Amino acid sequence: MGTWSHDAFGNDTACDWAAGLSESTDLSLVKKAIKAVVENTSDYLDAQVAKEALAGIEIIARLRGNAGYHNAYTKSVDEWVAKVNLDPSLKLLQDATASLDVIVSDKSELKELWSEGNVKEWLDGVNDLRGRLVRAPGIIQRPAAAPADKIESLIQSLSKIQFRHTEVDQNSTSALLYNAILASSALYDIDRTRQLIAQMWIPVAQSNNESVLWDLAIRESQTWAIEGFADAALSQLEAWRISPATQKPGLFEYRATSVSLSANDIDGARKLYQQTIAADQSDLARQFDLCLLEARKGDASIAQSLFEKLGDNAKALPRMFVALLEG
Repeated sequence: MGTWSHDAFGNDTACDWAAGLSESTDLSLVKKAIKAVVENTSDYLDAQVAKEALAGIEIIARLRGNAGYHNAYTKSVDEWVAKVNLDPSLKLLQDATASLDVIVSDKSELKELWSEGNVKEWLDGVNDLRGRLVRAPGIIQRPAAAPADKIESLIQSLSKIQFRHTEVDQNSTSALLYNAILASSALYDIDRTRQLIAQMWIPVAQSNNESVLWDLAIRESQTWAIEGFADAALSQLEAWRISPATQKPGLFEYRATSVSLSANDIDGARKLYQQTIAADQSDLARQFDLCLLEARKGDASIAQSLFEKLGDNAKALPRMFVALLEG
């Protein structure tokens, strides 16, 4: 089969497989292609199986509004995506992410074939696909929110509070959306939070502001964690490790703790805090946060021990925090 590009649809196998979508109105073909990789029990993954799975994963990214590119070979796929307007499940996203790990592993025939040429270009393409797969949707696929009610009124009231992100222009539409996202999150209005994140994602992505995109990705992951999918949400965030927005030592783990806390996973949050402290011992805020976690939801004796280890640095703690430890 011919290959002319590192893109998912840059080969005959993927294009031939995609032709079967024309008579489909669901994600059965996509699920089957990904399942063939995830459930592969042999020590070697056939290149054709990997190509079909990559095509399926590309379709998922496009259904989430994160196409990244368009060309003559994606035209029929793009038309199908627009027609069916399906919403991939979190389980399918998790399987797709897992399949990418297999496709770039040493058991992959496709990786071996690319190693004979420009493997870096191919790996960069797969990493780009991984990033587009797990990022917040670029289009809103859910129905519009219901007419104003008590929750809506509360959100509107909270949205008047000027929450700030250092890289969000406070005079922009994005600032208004950011306020609404935090307000919706505070009220645990998960569907509206996701809708607003999707709406804000578009202008922020156009400005290539990785820091704000990372913040939005964390907040969307928190909504999944609240619904009981913390492990899958954290797994999807892994693609952000290569982003410039997470390169400060321990920053990835530091923000990821909020996802574990959203799921009330104290052990998971504790582990992440310990990792982020190990990555940057000079950041006292992280040590304070671990101490606070133990004081509020963990072991009081551990909290007291951590507090004492801070020594003179503990003088920087707010009075309320000290009172909480002593109380």
